[in-house]
Amino acid sequence: MAFLLAAPVLAVPVLVAGVHAGARADAQTVAPLAIATTSLPAVETGEHLAIPLRATGGKPPYSWQSAPLPPGVTLGSGGVLTGAPTVAGTAEVAVTALDATGARATATFALVVGPGPVVTTTALPEAQAEQPYSTTLTATGGTPPYTWIVPYGGIPGGLVLSSSGVLSGRPGRAGRYRIDLGVSDAVGGVGRLGFTLVVLPSPTPPPPPPPQGYVTVDAAGRTTTSGMVAPASTARTPGSTVAVAAEPSGAGYWTVSTTGAVHAFGAAPFHGSVGRRYLDARIVGIAARPGGAGYWVVSAVGHVYGFGADHSLGSLPPGSLEGTVVGIAAALHGRGYWIATSSGQVFGFGTARGAMTSPVMQLPGGIVGIAASTTGDGFYVVDASGVVEGVGAASVQPGRSGPVVGTVVGIAVPPATTGPGYWLLTSTGAVLAYGAASVPPAGARSTPAPLTVPPRGIAGAR
Repeated sequence: MAFLLAAPVLAVPVLVAGVHAGARADAQTVAPLAIATTSLPAVETGEHLAIPLRATGGKPPYSWQSAPLPPGVTLGSGGVLTGAPTVAGTAEVAVTALDATGARATATFALVVGPGPVVTTTALPEAQAEQPYSTTLTATGGTPPYTWIVPYGGIPGGLVLSSSGVLSGRPGRAGRYRIDLGVSDAVGGVGRLGFTLVVLPSPTPPPPPPPQGYVTVDAAGRTTTSGMVAPASTARTPGSTVAVAAEPSGAGYWTVSTTGAVHAFGAAPFHGSVGRRYLDARIVGIAARPGGAGYWVVSAVGHVYGFGADHSLGSLPPGSLEGTVVGIAAALHGRGYWIATSSGQVFGFGTARGAMTSPVMQLPGGIVGIAASTTGDGFYVVDASGVVEGVGAASVQPGRSGPVVGTVVGIAVPPATTGPGYWLLTSTGAVLAYGAASVPPAGARSTPAPLTVPPRGIAGAR
């Protein structure tokens, strides 16, 4: 029987696909993680940043960390420097990039921060409601040209801020407004500053000047007006009228009788009369304080009664009077009045005390009237013959009319805008002008007919 011997088995290398893949992986070695950004651009304070940092190699995705950064700047995990630097200078920025395997790469950069625009206007001028307003804002630093903005909130209604920095318009309402204004430069740097804008109430137009005119009254209470706004009155009033006082605008006046009864005409408000139970003697005069909010009435023995805003500032003490009181005049400034007597005594009360330079006026005909100057602190007195004496700022003025016919019964002054002067009223009803006072032509009088009963008083608008 024949036996066949088996041939020896030889080891033959076998190609395995996996071996070739590994060879390829070894051939494609991964590059190490590195930060590709090499420098940072120069910026300004106030400039809004968005600077991306780049990394290469390693295994994405990347994350970023940093050491403390300059004030106002932050680094997001995505590698973008953001914010707005607040301090000028060169700052060190140290950052770290991390890949998915935890590998790290670090770099340090110099961040150059230049001065950005700065608002140099420090305050806004006051404005007035409904009135034109304009002011120009100024800035320095940064990179011109500038553009002005309102970064937060708003500005008062009626105002606008132009891009060139002009705040203008007509503010609508009075008040105190807190507003923020800013300036942006050519590279986006922004400077801001807060302001308080005070808007005052709309100015009240000044009242028209008092008219250059006067009102006279006779014993029956009938009046004539010349150059006044208020019309004359032909109505008789009870009792014997002794004096008249004009309201400042010339649109009204008051008369007073010997019994203390006050009558108001035109725009003059009625504030009251002297009650019979308080009447200690016949009433001889009335004076309206400048402003027209009240009046004073005086009796023949120097008792003063105040009405409206004009409370009595004092009366003549017993035993001080020589003769009888002939009139009262209200001081130009403040609260005060003078009382004149027929013997030449003049007494000052309240703010009128300061203009007293002599306690007795030596006039030959005896004093018949007194009027306060409207051009300064002082007064005039006149006697029956027409002799006038001035005290304080009141100066005697040259005549502009004819001579006195009859006797003088009263004196009045024109408004301050006219200048120094006065009128004299005579027993015939004639009015004589002195200094800046003038007598309008007869056609300007509301009642040109002469008085038929004795004239008692004259008053001018103040």
